[in-house]
Amino acid sequence: MKQTINNTKLIILAVTVFFTSGFLTHASAGSKPQNLIELKLADSIKGHPVFRLKIANAEENQFYIKVEDAEGTILFNEVLKGKDISRRYLMNLDAPDLNNIRIEITNLKTRETEAYNIKRNTSVVENLVVSRL
Repeated sequence: MKQTINNTKLIILAVTVFFTSGFLTHASAGSKPQNLIELKLADSIKGHPVFRLKIANAEENQFYIKVEDAEGTILFNEVLKGKDISRRYLMNLDAPDLNNIRIEITNLKTRETEAYNIKRNTSVVENLVVSRL
């Protein structure tokens, strides 16, 4: 009886290892080192948004950063070089024509581009509270 239980456990373990190792090999077979680019709203200074750009790259690369409005006019551009880059950008969105901004980050080595759109949505929220006296 003990031998049957041990054999069953061994078979279950072998099947689990077989399927798990096959899945892990398949999942990692096509993976390559990639740049993880993240753009987030980090803060607000005097009502102006501050965005944080983080580029977590495995090796030192050059990146071209371009900020443009809806018409394609370039508002700001720069080239960043390094490994694990972090930058903060203060955006002055008070002008009425700056409701839609596009930020493009291009890896100059691989020519891969990631783009982000920043749109301002303004809404008025009114809460009405009824309380018992």
